[in-house]
Amino acid sequence: MSEAPWNEPTAEWAVEVWNASVSQGAAVLLIDDDGVIHATRTRSQAWLLPSGSPLVKVEGRTGGYSLFRIWLVQPPKSIGAKWPDEESAVSNHTYKEAFMLMTYQCQECGVEEGIWNSRDGITPFSVGCRECAGLMNHVLWKNDCYAPQFIPPPRSRMFVNLTMERSRAGARKLDEESWDDPKYPMSRAYESRDEAIEEIAVENMKQWDSRPPDLIEVPDVH
Repeated sequence: MSEAPWNEPTAEWAVEVWNASVSQGAAVLLIDDDGVIHATRTRSQAWLLPSGSPLVKVEGRTGGYSLFRIWLVQPPKSIGAKWPDEESAVSNHTYKEAFMLMTYQCQECGVEEGIWNSRDGITPFSVGCRECAGLMNHVLWKNDCYAPQFIPPPRSRMFVNLTMERSRAGARKLDEESWDDPKYPMSRAYESRDEAIEEIAVENMKQWDSRPPDLIEVPDVH
């Protein structure tokens, strides 16, 4: 991916502000060369290369990464953000995965992805992989990070509450794929396609304690 240009005063300022407000071990998202987003933590202070690029080291990677590729999970304390006590805050939610930033890993291609749960609701153990259409599982559970104030970066994915409109869209897709399926045709179970779509959409909204999750991609706004 392309790097943002850094002039010397801006780069020096970025390093100074980072080191003054972000501690080692901070939860971050790393955007790699292919635009894939990984959940990780910092393992160094930021420093400036002779070329003028501000870098920081992260867990599980060698070398340093440009601050342009690093996205903080929590806002720095120095800018006045209110950081909740994680244990007490989590206990006030219905579900343990409420507002957690979680790591998913594909069982086929091995790619990892940080996915944020934007609400107090259940999340699935497995989701589809964007890289190879394989299956990604929730891994590294102990590294899940409670992040109620997190602002997800563009192209990252996050869990939101499923709406009836999106539920109907999913039901229509299922109808298109399965209405005349040679082995298990939906046409045998419903009198009409409209009836099938509406009944499936309504039933989907009743699942997951009536808080069904929907996985969406954050738009890249230019």
